[in-house]
Amino acid sequence: MRRRKAVIFFVFSFCVSIPLVFSYNYTGYKWNSNPSYYINQDLDTDVCPGAESAVIRAAATWSNVSNQSFRLSWAASTDLNYNPSGHDGFSVVGYWIFPDNRVGDTKAWYVGSGQIIECDTAFNTYYLWSASLSDLCPWDRMDVQNVATHEFGHWLRLGNVGDYNATMCEFTEKGETKKRSLESDDMAGIRHIYGSGGGEKRGSGCGLNPAVPPEDDEIPEKKP
Repeated sequence: MRRRKAVIFFVFSFCVSIPLVFSYNYTGYKWNSNPSYYINQDLDTDVCPGAESAVIRAAATWSNVSNQSFRLSWAASTDLNYNPSGHDGFSVVGYWIFPDNRVGDTKAWYVGSGQIIECDTAFNTYYLWSASLSDLCPWDRMDVQNVATHEFGHWLRLGNVGDYNATMCEFTEKGETKKRSLESDDMAGIRHIYGSGGGEKRGSGCGLNPAVPPEDDEIPEKKP
């Protein structure tokens, strides 16, 4: 398992043998309690119809993993949006226009003890989006639930991996829906952090120090 050293700024996007080995990238931070998240009230108009419900389904995908204690709870709709410059105490899923090929982006703020205190996620409105309940997504659109499930993995502080089949794969593409569901490696990651063993936190137990600038995790579009 690869571990990444603590950094000041985060931007948020198999091995089979006997015995079975799982491959995931845990960045070493965690929530001390289950977080509540807010969804920007304009998501259904500025991203696409049904986007809010698709985000809620994506959060439930992680919460419903067995043998682990982490839960993502939807709090309410809000006029707050993704905040790229600083934390405000509210974890929000919203939208933004990015000048590059990132499709979704997650920022996570933590305190010196390694405790996550806030995450914000944005969908890039440069792209066209779909929130269809169908298993299929139009070929020219990004799928909200697909990208949201990946980005919520960053809320857990799972990093990107190179495995094309994993939800935490380092890129996405138009028409893709396979990240809506979790693979065995993804589930092994959340169980490592929030299962009975509980993943260790980075840091030296400094308490609630001022939040450092966020780590930033993104998922770019796969290019031909």
